[in-house]
Amino acid sequence: MARGEPRDVLAFHDPAVLRHDTGAFHPETGERVAACVATLRAGGVGVEAPSSPVRTLAAIERIHPPEYVERFRRAVAHAPREAAGKAFSLYDSPDNPISADTFDAAMRAVGLTLAAVDAVLSERTPAVFVAARPPGHPGGSPRWCGCRCSLARVYG
Repeated sequence: MARGEPRDVLAFHDPAVLRHDTGAFHPETGERVAACVATLRAGGVGVEAPSSPVRTLAAIERIHPPEYVERFRRAVAHAPREAAGKAFSLYDSPDNPISADTFDAAMRAVGLTLAAVDAVLSERTPAVFVAARPPGHPGGSPRWCGCRCSLARVYG
């Protein structure tokens, strides 16, 4: 296979990221990512789940103030038992539903993204597709963002 073919690209995914629940009517769902991963596998792309680098939290706190990360963690930790893993609240904006697993899913998404950067920088692969969620927010302050409250985003 010539260099640059689709199978030269690695894919990283961990089912843990699917546990973030956005509720019945939100367009960003775990099913979307699961379908993407199934399509990659059906196309012969190997999907890996590398460990999150030790520096994951430190990397997040280079972008987000530690107080924001802790506030996000605490908000998710207060999931009521009756929510049973489903979306139970909104975080900073009406389009940011959170569930009991949102923080862990976001941390894992960041870990997969950092592992992807490491794989490219070490020249293991020319590119990595990371199938993760919840999605990160656009650049700028996480407080003003009306979309995607979580932590994963690669800034180029």
